[in-house]
Amino acid sequence: MLFRELRPEEVSLLKDFLYEAIFVPEGAEPPERSIIEKPELALYYERWGNGPADYCIVAEEAGKVVGAVWTRLMHDYGYVDDETPSFAISLNREYRGKGIGTELMRRMLDQLRSQGYRQASLAVQKANDAVRMYEKVGFQIASENDEEYIMICKLQGGDPMSKQNDIQAIAEVVEGYCKAIHTGERADFDAIFCQSEEAALISIGKHFQGAESIYQDFIKNAIHVFYQSIDLIQEDLTVNFVSEDVAVAIFTYHTECIRAKTGEFYGIKGKETQVIRREGDAWKLFHVHYSKVD
Repeated sequence: MLFRELRPEEVSLLKDFLYEAIFVPEGAEPPERSIIEKPELALYYERWGNGPADYCIVAEEAGKVVGAVWTRLMHDYGYVDDETPSFAISLNREYRGKGIGTELMRRMLDQLRSQGYRQASLAVQKANDAVRMYEKVGFQIASENDEEYIMICKLQGGDPMSKQNDIQAIAEVVEGYCKAIHTGERADFDAIFCQSEEAALISIGKHFQGAESIYQDFIKNAIHVFYQSIDLIQEDLTVNFVSEDVAVAIFTYHTECIRAKTGEFYGIKGKETQVIRREGDAWKLFHVHYSKVD
């Protein structure tokens, strides 16, 4: 799956995705497509590209755009104030429930954060299952009416104690990774690793793509085949935040292993870099890259 910015010649796709974004309760008939021409909906795409917060990221597969998330400063259903961009997001039906929408939301939140926006907002029908996804990426219910929630995601600031709590949680993810390497247990791995095909691990000369490959091919069929036992000991951990929801953990390590075939002791030392990102209230390991030092 490729994630990229919307191209100028693709602006007409916003109308298609806006129609797909309309929530239709189970058993109800979808509205006529002409509904998107109404003023309260046309503001999501008219004169696109002229506003300061006109951003759009799309998901593309095999040359076809299958989803989009976009923001504007507009008086829409999710309007909060003149400085808060409102969200719209839509995926082709066959691509829903695969984590694509979550990734689109994360990328757009990072985009807005990098542009200095304090917060973002959206409106969602209470009956829409997407509420849980919005909460997962950091949105909270700010107000509601009979049918909708108005949700806000804070993008800037945060108190120092919260940051310290994040650092502690990230350190626990690193410790959890060391535990998963030691035990080889699936439950220990799932507790700390992002369950995504975009997750990656780069070892010495090898690359494992996707959480399933990392567990099966690296941990189970490599480490725990070659070694009777293994301990990964990390030291000198530093944590640097790329954004409110993404951090880079760097540490030195050494291993203490017993070879499976010979029973001999074996160990290496080196440096490891981990990318850890927030998923709802938890931090999850997304990328691992380690190198050996002679």
